Amino acid sequence: MAKEGPSALAVGKPVTSLATCWPNAGKLAANGYTRNEVTQRNVATQWKAPIAEAADPGTKTMKNLLDKLTAMGPFQASKTAQVLLKARYLRPDPHSGAAESTEHLFGRVADHVALAEPAGRRHEVANAFSLMMRSRCFLPNSPTLMNAGTDSGALSACFVLPISETSDQIEAQTILIQRSGGGTGFSFSTLTEDQDPLAWIARLDRATDSIRQVGLRRGANMAVLAVDHPSLLQFVTAKTDPSRLVNFNLSVAVTHAFMQTVLDHGRFDLHNPRTKDIVTSLDADRALHLMAQMAWLTGEPGMLFLDRINETNPTPHLGTIQSTNPCGEQPLLPYESCNLGSINLARFVTEAGDLDWPFLAQVVRLAIRFLDDVIETNQYPIDEVRRQTLLTRKVGLGVMGFADALILLGVPYQSAHAGTWAERIMRFVAEESKRASNELAKKRGTFPEFERSTLASGPPVRNATTNTIAPTGSISILADCSSGIEPLYALAMRRLILGDQQTKEISPLLVPMAARFGIDPESVVARVQDSGSFDEAHDLPPEFVALFRTAHEIPWQQHLRVQAAFQKYVDNSVSKTINFPRQATARDVYSAFLLADRLGCKGVTVYRDGSRTGQILEKGLTQPIEMQQPTGGTQKAGPCPECGTTLNMTGPCRWCMHCAWSRCDEAPRSPTTLNRANEPENRKHP
Repeated sequence: MAKEGPSALAVGKPVTSLATCWPNAGKLAANGYTRNEVTQRNVATQWKAPIAEAADPGTKTMKNLLDKLTAMGPFQASKTAQVLLKARYLRPDPHSGAAESTEHLFGRVADHVALAEPAGRRHEVANAFSLMMRSRCFLPNSPTLMNAGTDSGALSACFVLPISETSDQIEAQTILIQRSGGGTGFSFSTLTEDQDPLAWIARLDRATDSIRQVGLRRGANMAVLAVDHPSLLQFVTAKTDPSRLVNFNLSVAVTHAFMQTVLDHGRFDLHNPRTKDIVTSLDADRALHLMAQMAWLTGEPGMLFLDRINETNPTPHLGTIQSTNPCGEQPLLPYESCNLGSINLARFVTEAGDLDWPFLAQVVRLAIRFLDDVIETNQYPIDEVRRQTLLTRKVGLGVMGFADALILLGVPYQSAHAGTWAERIMRFVAEESKRASNELAKKRGTFPEFERSTLASGPPVRNATTNTIAPTGSISILADCSSGIEPLYALAMRRLILGDQQTKEISPLLVPMAARFGIDPESVVARVQDSGSFDEAHDLPPEFVALFRTAHEIPWQQHLRVQAAFQKYVDNSVSKTINFPRQATARDVYSAFLLADRLGCKGVTVYRDGSRTGQILEKGLTQPIEMQQPTGGTQKAGPCPECGTTLNMTGPCRWCMHCAWSRCDEAPRSPTTLNRANEPENRKHP
């Protein structure tokens, strides 16, 4: 068995005993359990942490929390954060025109959100909210930071709109939402072929372009299409022209039945969504492989496991969930919205090589209170959205800085212990979130649909959902931490922000951790400047190098295992990109789709390095990344070897729009061989 890295790090000193992080580890090991079985056994047993009291105004607990937040010091912005703050978040003074300070920014947001509190408590609660943000322990989604305390007042980030009205009405509603900084998701599965789902998507894409042209924050959309829709093949291959649908992410909504048909190598029917008549049928394995080929080539489509999403829908009596927000982490009913916020886990790592669990519990509870207050102080862009949102009062508290926290704990992201920590952390955050929502329900009442929800048999809660893992693209920059639950993309990289501004960044933990290991920090920084990673580093301590493995060095299977570990305790969904190096094959993507389903994920998004022009992140500070994405759109190729229909071709990939046969010449074997070679041992769908 390969030797695993240290399980924890206390200020540079490796901890070799599992008992440091997992109680009873020594006893279990003495009884013959392996190292992995020990960690799994302890995760399966509810870990009893000290439970913090609710930080109510005027209590000793609140004072202790305020003291701890204050002691963490003032907000410090990196160079990239300063650029972003100035361009997007710091509002100009109406009289002098000077931009507000970050201190005023957090005060403005806190004062506005605290308006939901009783008048006698607002000042103290607002102070706690402000300190929670200034300390970089928690930040809400961007619309809250941008719009709280302004004329806009629109604070939610996530929306889903139904495609059931006229296109003019949907277009107008989309513009209203996106002008406030929100992102919109749509399901086009109810449209027939004659109504042309792709034409609808293109029209909404142009509407989003019009918002960008007037200088506002770029809008984002999600388009979802059911796997049994007659327009499936057109949808799956839509992004082969890189100039099309640039403001949309595409996801195919797959079902348990479809995935089982893939495993059984059977055919599945495509149905007219209105009449339910069968239009045609396709080989399921070929269809999934075509999705994988296109995701390998362009990064899209992603997959949503829609059956699994609806199995955890807390209010099925209100409808079926058919779409998500643009990054896929927030499934919503039509006209629902949700506000998100994330806790920076790196701020809770102690010098003893653990998390400060009581402190984390207090911040989780305060954050849930903040997000619930946002629902009250929000100005909703559409009346239907306000009505639907207030019925369920969904909030989505998640985490960021997970990779940073692992480094500080001495846990390599690629190790089995990373998944163990993911479960341990998210279970704790979820439990404390539910306790906080329960306390709010006792004081303020449950969400209106609670008695008819699937939660009615349990403790009363204020919010139908409490947890979401968002990508935290912008707010992780403000917090100066790793994004969401992603590994470090690179140790040295260039970032494209605001469309046209490039910044250079070094991982903020690289220098201090090098010093803790007794390594010259300057030499470490110098050796990652070109490639963004250590590559061959035989002269450095292997424990140090293991902590700083980057996204493309970590096996894609581990990316998925970490996502699945978090998903176990997230009642909404998880935004996670499965990063592939550019030499990865379409076979790898196909296998990732199968594994994501088998592990219980609610969705999966992949991205192969260099597969698109205009990447936001580029490894290294000196050498540009060569882009491989073809720019000529699709062309006609020879006849399909299966059905004889003329093939389409983009770059190295060819596919048939009649029978779904596909092949990318850079893949080492034929699609049929690839599919059979990657069958899981257990052929039954979970």
